Amino acid sequence: WPEEEYIVEYSLEYGFLRLSPGTRQRLNIPVKIVTLDPNKDACFGDAFSRFILDEFLGYDDLLLASTKTLAEQEDNKGYLRNVVTGEHYRFVSMWMARTSYLAAFFIMLVFTVSISMLLRYSHHQIFIFIVDLLHMLEFNVAITFPAAPLLTVILALVGMEAIMSEFFNDTSTAFYIILIVWLADQYDAICCHTTISKRHWLRFFYLYHFSFYAYHYRFNGQYSGLALVTSWLFIQVRTPV
Repeated sequence: WPEEEYIVEYSLEYGFLRLSPGTRQRLNIPVKIVTLDPNKDACFGDAFSRFILDEFLGYDDLLLASTKTLAEQEDNKGYLRNVVTGEHYRFVSMWMARTSYLAAFFIMLVFTVSISMLLRYSHHQIFIFIVDLLHMLEFNVAITFPAAPLLTVILALVGMEAIMSEFFNDTSTAFYIILIVWLADQYDAICCHTTISKRHWLRFFYLYHFSFYAYHYRFNGQYSGLALVTSWLFIQVRTPV
C-alpha cells in the first residue's frame, strides 16, 4: 500500500478481519466502505489541524479513536485491523483496561529483575577473570578463561532481548530498556551512598519505569519511543547528585 494511504477495518468478529475480500464476498459477509478525504471532510478539523496530522502525527491515531466510538456503542467490543501495516487491535472494557496495569507491573518486575541479575552475574564473571589475569601476571601461573559462564550470560541476554522485542514489537526499545536498567543498576551500586538516595531513588526509578510499561501495555505501544524518553528524563530529574 502507498504510505500516504490509511486503511483500517473494524469488525465484532476477529475472524472476519482475517478473510480476504474475495472470501468475504463469496460468504456474503456484508462490508460497508467509508471513504474520507482530509481536504473535504470537516471531521479532520481546520487547516492547521490537518497540517499537524499530515506532517507530524499521521492519521492512524485519529482513525483508531474514531473507530473506538463505534466500539463504545457495542460495550467496547470489537477488533480493528490496520490494512497497511497489518497491526491488529482489540477494544476492551474499562475494567479490563484497568487490570492491564497489574499485568504491566508484573512484566516490568520480571524483565527488570532478570536483566539486573544477568548483568550482575556477567560483571562478577568479568571481575573474577580480571583478578585471575592479574594473579597470572604476578605469579606466572596458568589461567583458565571462563568461557562457559560468559557464553551463558551472552546467550541469556540475547534471549532476553528477543523476548522483550516480541513484547514491545521493537528491537530498539528492548535494547534501550536493557541499557536503562544497566545504567540504573550501576548508579545505585556506585553513587547511592547517602541515606536519602538509598531509601528513595530506587522507588522513583521503579515508579517512572513502571509508567512506561503501563503506557505501552495500555495503549498497545503507540509512541512507545517518546514514552521511553519521557520516562528516562523523569528518572534523570529524580537522580540525586
